[in-house]
Amino acid sequence: MMKHILAALAIGLLAGYLNNNFGFPQLNMVISDYAFNSSLIALLFFMGLLFGADKEALTKLRKTGFKILAFPIAIALGGITGRLVGGILLGTNVYASMGVCAGYGWYTLAGPLAG
Repeated sequence: MMKHILAALAIGLLAGYLNNNFGFPQLNMVISDYAFNSSLIALLFFMGLLFGADKEALTKLRKTGFKILAFPIAIALGGITGRLVGGILLGTNVYASMGVCAGYGWYTLAGPLAG
């Protein structure tokens, strides 16, 4: 798997280099934005598909109820609220800092949320 990842990275680097030097950089931005958003949506879809197909996870969720989600939701809201306060105290863009904080663990989502 690692060789596939490195090959994809090398091909992407080469394509970007060739496009910026010999192609249309403005078109690259449009294609990159579309590819990024499409791949992120596909990733979230397949994560939901895997979770929905996992009978053990659904059984545990039904058994404990949705109260099991209270702790992760409280952690997320506490982190975002803390970053709101931190953004105000540090004088940074509050929306961007909360977006990055909401993207903890979701490194692919934090950048677009920050703008």
